[in-house]
Amino acid sequence: MSTSSSGGSATINAWRAALASYEKSLPAKDLKQLRLPTTPADLVLSVEDWERKHKESRCTKYSAAIRACTSRMERFSASIDQLAQGASQPGCLLWGSIKFALT
Repeated sequence: MSTSSSGGSATINAWRAALASYEKSLPAKDLKQLRLPTTPADLVLSVEDWERKHKESRCTKYSAAIRACTSRMERFSASIDQLAQGASQPGCLLWGSIKFALT
């Protein structure tokens, strides 16, 4: 593995150079926003703010529908698990796949 004088591998040095080039291309406002420390709570607030601003968009409506569907499936997942364990039919494979995707 080749290393440079800064002590990193060639891949790390290439990453640092690409990052520096990208940061130089950003306006000062965006760069300042990018460097702000964030927490999971900040992320949730940003998503909620985006959803409020785009409440009528088709994407938000689909997202809400998917969220509602998955919450119903989670609510009844224990019951469906019991049914799926009692019968070895193709539906069991389908439910197992859905449950895997939800978790």
